[in-house]
Amino acid sequence: MRLQRERLVGSKWTAVQPREREKHFVVLRWVGEGDDPPQELELEALLTLRLHRVPWRALADREHWLSGWR
Repeated sequence: MRLQRERLVGSKWTAVQPREREKHFVVLRWVGEGDDPPQELELEALLTLRLHRVPWRALADREHWLSGWR
């Protein structure tokens, strides 16, 4: 899967193997300290509203993430 950096904020993702009932996520923003450009995204779990940081390229791994809510 090819990711477009400029379209990731606001995108929706489904975890293939949910943890603690967290399956659906939305990308809130780019994060990174001193990174230019930032290399991590902040995702919010819809069920628990907890925040998670993931490397943006990790979303291209279809064994862990699916685009959209399924």
